[in-house]
Amino acid sequence: LILVATGEPAGIGPDICLSLPPELLNKLVFLGDISMLQQRAKALSRDLKFCEVEDNPFQVVARAGAQKGTFNIIHYPVAKKVTPGQPDKHNNSYLLKIFRRAVELQTLISEDMMPDKQYKIPLITAPVSKQVINRSYPFIGMTEFLVDCWNNPAAHDITLTADHKIKRPIRESRIFCGEVQTPEQSEKLELRVAFITMHLPLSEVAKYITPQMLAQRITDVERVIKQYFKQQNTAHDLYPHIALCGINPHAGEQGLLGSEEQQWIKPIIKKLISQGINISGPLSADSLFIPQNARNYDAIIAIYHDQGLAPFKALTSGHGTQLSFFYDADNRWDCLRLSPDHGTAFSLAATGKANDSSMRHTIKLAHRLASKNKQL
Repeated sequence: LILVATGEPAGIGPDICLSLPPELLNKLVFLGDISMLQQRAKALSRDLKFCEVEDNPFQVVARAGAQKGTFNIIHYPVAKKVTPGQPDKHNNSYLLKIFRRAVELQTLISEDMMPDKQYKIPLITAPVSKQVINRSYPFIGMTEFLVDCWNNPAAHDITLTADHKIKRPIRESRIFCGEVQTPEQSEKLELRVAFITMHLPLSEVAKYITPQMLAQRITDVERVIKQYFKQQNTAHDLYPHIALCGINPHAGEQGLLGSEEQQWIKPIIKKLISQGINISGPLSADSLFIPQNARNYDAIIAIYHDQGLAPFKALTSGHGTQLSFFYDADNRWDCLRLSPDHGTAFSLAATGKANDSSMRHTIKLAHRLASKNKQL
């Protein structure tokens, strides 16, 4: 079972959900406005069988996969009629409500209906627009908002005020995955890029990172790669090879272009290596992001947003997937969330021109990871 929140209704989120082939709809349960989705399906000439699912965990589990090729949807009405390509801030409450409810269902199903309680079912979120949501509520990003939902699981009907504050996560790892083609076109490789910081102004990055936080983030990434991406059947598989980018150009050029690498990043790397983590760095980012390094490293860790995402999107042609792994107070996985690596593309909504390859990749990856989503 995979839950899918259909995203900003005026963008391409509904389009890329509706365009999925029948074989990928199995085991998916969507959250959104069924009337809006039926109208969008008509505009896209998509002949789909919709099935409204009752909003409770037992019905969601019962309906998932009951009829192959059926678009299973938990209905939440939009606040204002949707015009594709023209977002309306009055639908922000609807949008955040379906995401909050998706988190609640994810938690209820995983904790009440999974006997071993070893993992939570995956949640996929279709794209949203931070700019549109911020017309109504302070909004850093979907990952931060979802963390706030997990921190407040009892809230069912979302009622946000202008002074609503988004809480920082206890801890989370964010990894982007996508396929890259080698120059000789001989094989496709999976590139994985993780991050120490994300939505921070560049001027604050170096001040924000502490040695303790850097060490913890690297350790978390290694744990994710071990659990989800390695077969663990050889000695090499037990020790994923990770590359860490430097903060400064050329990783500081031995102190000529910055001192952070020499002063405290290299000592941390040395300490982590002594603890059994197979990590190289700090390395110059301008030579790390080449297709061949998707073979040489199980993950590349970027220091800040553009350092990692710009080359990732270029190499994967914008068809990647964002993964967010969250930890509870006991240092256990608390959630697995995925999303296509692109925005709302308002100009393409309801035109039939939206590319759904990133959503397809996201769903296939969710199925693949769910089979490995167990506590170490």
